[in-house]
Amino acid sequence: MSSRGEALEDLIHSLSDNVRPPRDWRAVVALASETLTIGSLADALLLEPGRADIPGAIRDLLVDVRERARQRNARLKEQLLEMLPALNAAGIEPIIMRGMARLLSDAGEDARLLSDIDLLVPANRLEECTGVLLELDYELFKADKEKGVPTVFGRSRDVGMVDVHEALQPLYLQLGYDELAMHCRTIGLGAGRALLPSPTCQLLFTIVHDQLHDGDYWRGLVDMRHLVDIHRGAAGGVDWTVLEAFFPKGSPRNALFVQLRTARSMMKVDVPAEYCGGAWSAAQELRRRVQVHAPFLRVPFTLLSLAVDPPPRSSTVARRSASIRTETAKETARRRLEHYFRGANPGKLLLK
Repeated sequence: MSSRGEALEDLIHSLSDNVRPPRDWRAVVALASETLTIGSLADALLLEPGRADIPGAIRDLLVDVRERARQRNARLKEQLLEMLPALNAAGIEPIIMRGMARLLSDAGEDARLLSDIDLLVPANRLEECTGVLLELDYELFKADKEKGVPTVFGRSRDVGMVDVHEALQPLYLQLGYDELAMHCRTIGLGAGRALLPSPTCQLLFTIVHDQLHDGDYWRGLVDMRHLVDIHRGAAGGVDWTVLEAFFPKGSPRNALFVQLRTARSMMKVDVPAEYCGGAWSAAQELRRRVQVHAPFLRVPFTLLSLAVDPPPRSSTVARRSASIRTETAKETARRRLEHYFRGANPGKLLLK
C-alpha cells in the first residue's frame, strides 16, 4: 500500500472514532486538509482530552483548527438566529439544510467546516423571503430565473452567504418544502423557529447534493466530508426504506446505492445489504477506488457511466410563469458535456 493509501486508511479510522493511532500523523493531517475534513478530524481526535498519543505540534494545530471553526460557526449561528424571527413574522418557517442542520443536530459537529447557510422555503413564499432578507441589509448576489436554482444573499459583515432554495436539485426528484416538511421537527432557536430535518432527511440532502446535483455518481468522485456525514448521520437512526423512496428508480436510485455501498465499505456504516445495490453498484464502487489512484481514467469511466446509466432529462420551469419546457437532445448533450467533464470540486479524494 502506498503512503497516501496508508494515510487514507488511517484518516478513515480516525474519523470513524477508532482509537488506533495513525502511522504518519503529518500525512493524515495533510490528507484531511485536502479533503476538507480537518475540522471533523479535530473533533474526533480531541474528543478525549487526555489522549496522549497525539504529537504536540499536531495537537496544537488541531486545537487551533477547532477553535477557529467554532468561532466561524458561532457567527453563522448568530446570522441564523437574527433572520429567523423576521422570517417567522412573515409566516415563513424554513427548513434548515445540509451543514447547518448537522451542526444543530450533533454537539460533536461544532468544528466542521461550514461555508454558508442553506434554507428551504415554500416556492410561493420566495419573494417574501427575499423581502425579509433585504430588510435585514442582505444584498441579492444571485437570483436565477429558473426554478430550483437557489437565490443567494450576503452581507459584507458576515462570514457566510445565505442560499435560499425552493426545491431540491435536480428537479426531476420533485422534492420541495411541502414534501420534506413532514420529515422535519420544529425547533426553537433564540427568538425564532425553524424546521430541523430528521437524520433520514439530512442524508437525503447530502447524497442528492454530491451524487446527483454535482454529478459525482457519474464522475466517480469521492467526497470524504459526505461519507463522514453518512457515518455520523446513520448513528442518529435512518429509515432506509424512506430514504430509498426519495430516489426514483433508474440512475437516481443507483446513485443512492453506490454511495451507501461506498459508505459501508470505506466508513463501515451499518447499511443493510438490500440498500447497497447489486453488480453495477459493486462495479461503480470499485471504479471509485481505482480512480482515486488513477484520475486519468475519470473521462472514459464517466463516458461509460453516462452511456450505460444516463441521468433523467431535466425540465426547465420558469419561476414567474407556468410554462414547462423539456430540453432538446442537443441542449442535454451540451449541458452534460459541460457539467460532467468539468474539473473536480475542492475537497474530492485524490491519492495520486
